[in-house]
Amino acid sequence: RQVCTNGIVTLDLGNGNEDFPCDNIDFESFISLPDLNITNDCFLDGSCIGPSYPGSTQGSDIWGWLSPEGREITIECVDNGVWFIDGTDPENPIRLGYIKSDRPQYAWGDVKVYNDTVYIVKDGTDTYDTYQNGIQVFDLKQLICASAYTDGIPVEYFPQFVYREHGSAHNILIDNDAGYLYTVGVERFGKCLGGIHVMDIKTDRLRPQFVSCITEDLYTHDAQCLTYDGPDTNYTGKEICFAYNEDTVTIWDVTDKLSPVIISKTSYEGVAYTHQGWITDDMRYILVDDELDEVDGGLNRTHTYVFDVSNLANPVQKPTFIHADDSIDHNLYVWGSIHKRGWGGNAAMGSSAPDLKYAYLSNYAAGLRVLDVTDIETGMNEVGFFDVAPDLDAAVFEGTWSNYMHPSGVVAVSSIDRGLFFLRPNMAYDGAAPTPQVTPVDPSECPTPHPTTSPTIATPAPTGECVNDEGLQYSNGDPAPCFSLYGYCAALEIVRQNCRLTCDSCDEVFTDPPTFPDPTLSPTESETEYICTDVENPGITFDDGTSAECYEIRDFCTKNRVVRDRCPVTCGTCDKVSDVVTLPESPDTDPEESTTVEVVIAVVAIIAATVVVALAVFAAAVQVKSYRLVASIAGSVQ
Repeated sequence: RQVCTNGIVTLDLGNGNEDFPCDNIDFESFISLPDLNITNDCFLDGSCIGPSYPGSTQGSDIWGWLSPEGREITIECVDNGVWFIDGTDPENPIRLGYIKSDRPQYAWGDVKVYNDTVYIVKDGTDTYDTYQNGIQVFDLKQLICASAYTDGIPVEYFPQFVYREHGSAHNILIDNDAGYLYTVGVERFGKCLGGIHVMDIKTDRLRPQFVSCITEDLYTHDAQCLTYDGPDTNYTGKEICFAYNEDTVTIWDVTDKLSPVIISKTSYEGVAYTHQGWITDDMRYILVDDELDEVDGGLNRTHTYVFDVSNLANPVQKPTFIHADDSIDHNLYVWGSIHKRGWGGNAAMGSSAPDLKYAYLSNYAAGLRVLDVTDIETGMNEVGFFDVAPDLDAAVFEGTWSNYMHPSGVVAVSSIDRGLFFLRPNMAYDGAAPTPQVTPVDPSECPTPHPTTSPTIATPAPTGECVNDEGLQYSNGDPAPCFSLYGYCAALEIVRQNCRLTCDSCDEVFTDPPTFPDPTLSPTESETEYICTDVENPGITFDDGTSAECYEIRDFCTKNRVVRDRCPVTCGTCDKVSDVVTLPESPDTDPEESTTVEVVIAVVAIIAATVVVALAVFAAAVQVKSYRLVASIAGSVQ
């Protein structure tokens, strides 16, 4: 443990002494990314089953759990699984074990907790084998007594259940009061069209049950759902979701899951990519992270946006808090409120919770930042920070992904490239912070240690239960799995008949049995424009001038937007490509965009602009959106 002194903590994290700038936040301990490695199943020739790497390559999201023993367990995501770490003694954290992901290895992972259960999702492009691997469900009670029998050797754990109503999901969230689980950023062309996928977990915490899709506002990137008791009395007792939908803050009344209602939909000055946000304890304000305003918007300092939501139907933008540093903001939480109300999945702490007036922000290269939100109307102020990436000082997608505060006030901070930090903000409590009180558990209550085999992840459906029969194929002979045919459900009876689960046609009566492998389905010419592919020659070079193919530069997917735009399959960003022609003039990190391609891009942009003008004249005859035509032209030129 080291106390922040004179604005610096000097640490040797494996590469010699390094100064970490800080203020009012002390250092407790650190676990390196190599120590959080989960080994993939690979062959001697280096090829791997599913993942593309021998093991973990980066950290991502984070959450926590207070065990019945009173132990503070950190749940840390890496790109091929999740770790369970006992940080009850934050100076000496213990790696209890991990769960391997059953999905392709991509950066994005998220976890949340409800009633001693953790729910795990991952984003990224699905494969034929993983498109129904949606949510891994793990009973955290399996970790009771784990600290006593690990002997320093982490255990591999296995989920009790896998939810298969969807595949990839960007985020997961829970209304702990109501007992509903929500996944967002679920495949844009899947069952919920990228919107909010709703499940009941109060009936059976280990087996989420599908309830409905909330799709009117289409893709939702993140959200906070809660049972409302704020100043707008029109919605007291209602289940409200604050959704962050790329370009708006959309507020939903989801009390009736089958007929949700948009209360308001608000954009704002400075919008680039509405990423995430959190509500203050009095439910009067929300703080919002816009992930791309510092990149695409050209801002040279981090901006935290503020809205007065005391009238849910009419949010009002308030003065923006402008930080002193140049960094992208990513995730923020008001931890005092979360623990007071039990929103994080542990029992509500009430008045013994951490101080309610602080927001804890993970701002990529700037590290953990703490804002006093006592008087938002006249202006917030920063009261502490710890820079977990002192080698970075720019608007890049590196540094801290997110943070989680335990009931003791210790904050676990996930670093993308370094590992896991345990920090102690001195302002977390007004007075002495509580010390975790560990109560020994009767040995008879301990689960069997060191599980060696995986339980059945998902029991095959009995005969007669609503399932997908599969068996269809495209006209070129390629298999056509049901998850890819959602768009044909309304038009083709044979799809509804073979893909009852995907098409939600379980109750539909069909007179003739399906035939296999017919019919063949051929995408129309306009639909083929939307096939997600990597650019064959992406026009990206390494520092030494050699050309870089997409498969060689996957490590840069989260760091460089040019790479994400031109290599969407490699990066798992098929649903997230936002720039087809307009690209940054020069990416900040290697590999770099070649000058030749910049010229080609400029020419394509001029051609595209001409075509768009022509389309405006003949719009009545040609019903094609300009950005689709630009994409088609750009593809043919490259």
